[in-house]
Amino acid sequence: MNLIRFMFIMLSSIVFLAIGTIPKAFADTELPYHPTEDLPPIVQNTPNDFSLKKVNQSIQKNKKELEEANLQAKTTKSQVKKLKKKILQLKDSMKKRNKVLKERAKAYQQNGGNLQYLDVLLGSTNIKDFVERAGAVSTVVIADKELLNQQAEENKEYENKKHSLKDKLAELDDLKASLTNRKTELKAQREQYKKLAEIQKATSKKLAQIHKATSKKPIPKSMKTLENFQTAPVKGSIQTVIKAGYKYIGNSVYIFGGGRNASDIANGWFDCSGFVHWAFGQAGIEIGSSTDSLKNEGKQVPFDEIQPGDLVFFDTYKKDGHVGIYIGNGKFIGSQNNTGVAIEDLSKGYWKQTFNGRVVRI
Repeated sequence: MNLIRFMFIMLSSIVFLAIGTIPKAFADTELPYHPTEDLPPIVQNTPNDFSLKKVNQSIQKNKKELEEANLQAKTTKSQVKKLKKKILQLKDSMKKRNKVLKERAKAYQQNGGNLQYLDVLLGSTNIKDFVERAGAVSTVVIADKELLNQQAEENKEYENKKHSLKDKLAELDDLKASLTNRKTELKAQREQYKKLAEIQKATSKKLAQIHKATSKKPIPKSMKTLENFQTAPVKGSIQTVIKAGYKYIGNSVYIFGGGRNASDIANGWFDCSGFVHWAFGQAGIEIGSSTDSLKNEGKQVPFDEIQPGDLVFFDTYKKDGHVGIYIGNGKFIGSQNNTGVAIEDLSKGYWKQTFNGRVVRI
């Protein structure tokens, strides 16, 4: 009997720690108190083959995405190198051709040619002006016109290559940031997998014994879920948005770029912005699917006016690198890279440190 009582106390402690205490007013953090009507139960599942399989699938998928991103970055670097080389070639070619044209103009004058031709060539301020002036002179010989046309074409190609180079360099910067993020996520998921496997191995037998010993003793209802908070109701579409992801808590994994097609959604594969985009879509609200687009949606509101349904942003691998949906009572729901879809506390730990104060109301 004493053993059973001891085990029951242990189980109650586990459940209590999992749920945590109910904050009275978040006075310490000055966080507005906006609890939601129906927060889901905190699920503390024992790691099993299914959860390990889901995490492993996430690892393999993110590994593949990382390999593809590396390949894309390599290709982009090669394109940048070729563009730089071509730009130098074009500059050299135009410089040489310009020299030839000026020499021919001088010779043309010395042989009694129209002085207007020389004025056109030597009086121009740039290549574009040079071509426009030359085109207006009727005395330009056919050979010179061909040279001018070649010069104009190469100048156009030169400008296009410069724009392409600028775009490719910006793309490369984005890829570098993406690669850094994916490597971080992959490392976190591998650590998560290792931790889950260790917990499964070390505790499965003990938990089975506790479950057997206490199976006939009911757990107090107040400890089962967070639904017993005295809450102000969240009405309408925002409630739909908040509740949409509850079914994925403990049943999803973080995948970079996930949540944007039916297959990912069916498997519970989301990244942070993909999850937010999907959740709002369940209420018929169309918003962006990247953190960069989401931060410019709706309107910015002060942190002390935060309400359930507002978007909250975090500076993780970059400025506004992570986003979630505030659900009230100091909590937000989102797809976190080490847990998948989960409810986290905005007022402490990692999320308090990385929260940048940006609040967006859709």
